[in-house]
Amino acid sequence: MYNMYICHVLEKSKSNILRGQIRFQIILSDCMEMQPFLPPELKYDRILTSNLSDYIPIGDLLLSFKPLLKQSNKRAVLVTETKNWVINNFLSKLLSFEMAIMFSWTSKERETALKDTKSKTIAWSNNKTSHIEYWSLTKEFETYLKASLLACDLQFAGSKYKTRDHMPSITKLVKLYGVMCRNFLRNENSIMPFRWPLNCRRVTQLNGLDRAVEWVLLHESESS
Repeated sequence: MYNMYICHVLEKSKSNILRGQIRFQIILSDCMEMQPFLPPELKYDRILTSNLSDYIPIGDLLLSFKPLLKQSNKRAVLVTETKNWVINNFLSKLLSFEMAIMFSWTSKERETALKDTKSKTIAWSNNKTSHIEYWSLTKEFETYLKASLLACDLQFAGSKYKTRDHMPSITKLVKLYGVMCRNFLRNENSIMPFRWPLNCRRVTQLNGLDRAVEWVLLHESESS
């Protein structure tokens, strides 16, 4: 069934390419310096940045790619992904979770995994991938987002808030960039899920730590 689906997508894509409905452009350049190679009049409805935010602060990505979004489309979206945010910033918490899986993970969580997977082998394993989707990392991810926004090289959020004791909310921070992020905690993402559930699709190689945030343009009525 999965093979049939992939073949169907490939055949449909081939047909669209032959009709000129899809165009590819490969630019061998620094991703932060590619605007001169793009048609100046061309704006985009969707911009996917893969996991560049693992290497470039999100604030810098927003400043670089926001001008490429189509202003007339209120649903134009810029997507940022991160794969290494836990390993790079919260490694001690990840190690603590691994220890909990091995020695003190409760039967309640294992029963949840069993209900989702229908597999006792997965539910009672000591592999963190089997259980990590039940581990809440909301506060840690919000901290990561704020830090990445404040780390912007230009005089935006970092210069405005670096001496304040109380850090503003993510909503207030991103307004400085003229965007807003869809509420990932309420599953408002429409292009890519905030996090992929693992136990409903065990054929994949996901590790449970990938996160995606969707950023939309902040229009005048929303900026006040």
